[in-house]
Amino acid sequence: MSADASRVFAPLHSAAEFIAFLEVQRADFRSTLPGRFARMQALWSDITGGRGSADALDQLERQAHGLAGTGATFGFRDLGESAKALELKLCDYAAPSGATTLADIAAALESVRKTLPGEFA
Repeated sequence: MSADASRVFAPLHSAAEFIAFLEVQRADFRSTLPGRFARMQALWSDITGGRGSADALDQLERQAHGLAGTGATFGFRDLGESAKALELKLCDYAAPSGATTLADIAAALESVRKTLPGEFA
């Protein structure tokens, strides 16, 4: 194991080290948000524009699912909740008896955008 790797995997010995570690992880996650949301928007545009592949809806659902979990984990509770709502709308839309419309999904995606941190919304 390299010296750099040992620092990454070294045990944390204090609450301060753990908090610092979490802050680095949170900052890394935050930096991924523009790209994650851009991917979601691109998938949605493909779906609504008739250019989406057969699994574009599934890909959008997976993106929403991932954002729901990681958003909550890294302290972006509202973002996590709005992404979870989008995920549920997408699952309902895909179900044979689902009542969700494309307009419902568009509104849920807009809610996700509104809960992105200020500089990204």
